[in-house]
Amino acid sequence: MTNGEIIKLYTALEHISIDPTLKFNFSIGYALAKNREILSNEIKIILELRRKIFNEFGTINEQGDIVVSKDKIDLVN
Repeated sequence: MTNGEIIKLYTALEHISIDPTLKFNFSIGYALAKNREILSNEIKIILELRRKIFNEFGTINEQGDIVVSKDKIDLVN
């Protein structure tokens, strides 16, 4: 699984878990909660490493966004 796929899956599980209109039986609810918990640790690591990479190779523009110059994109990827 790629980092991007992990982020998408975790985001989907978060949306499912906060949607009050969705009701699940115990086994499905448990599986969703367990997978969300497992992925939350991975998300923390991925986001921390991304932050370090962007801080090292990016610069902050006037809007406060981190921008990576074109010559460093391959290095960042």
